[in-house]
Amino acid sequence: MQLFRCPTCPHWRCRECEDNSRLRLRCCQCGEVALAVEWYRGEAKGRPHDLEHSPRLGTGRPPHASKPIAETLMQFLESYAIPLNAFQRHTTISAWAIRQAPGAAKNLSVTQENLIKATVERIKGGRLWLRRVTRQRWELEWINPPYKPRCPMQALNCPGGLLPGSCYRRWKECILSGKDWEAIEKQP
Repeated sequence: MQLFRCPTCPHWRCRECEDNSRLRLRCCQCGEVALAVEWYRGEAKGRPHDLEHSPRLGTGRPPHASKPIAETLMQFLESYAIPLNAFQRHTTISAWAIRQAPGAAKNLSVTQENLIKATVERIKGGRLWLRRVTRQRWELEWINPPYKPRCPMQALNCPGGLLPGSCYRRWKECILSGKDWEAIEKQP
């Protein structure tokens, strides 16, 4: 049933509004009877009074459901200097969709959200590594066996790091303090 506004009051037509005949409709709030033509004016279309927040079609999710996941992803990519295009090519999730999600313009699907979480965990765990393919193109590639956290400075009581910028002690001399993925990979 389409829902339209009563011509005499600001009430939206609902299931309680009666159909006296096919020509006339009775408003359940004000009790006025009006021709159906008057109810169906273009400017009178809108949402019913009983739906405060209309559900999104097909998903039932609020419009900002993907916002925290997309923001976390963007911060992660920025902190470890991973290009969004490399992440996009690995996961096949459109970079445009990822950029739209933090602004709550368009939600990602639940499957895409789970894929983003899994991929970020794989990068943190050393199973995926960023490698240069050409001068301008970087790709995320599978590493078997995965890299393990280590301290390149051989410091005592240092748990070590795995990704660029993950130096536990933040030493300038430590190669893990920089953002160079290739230099970390070349270290023994």
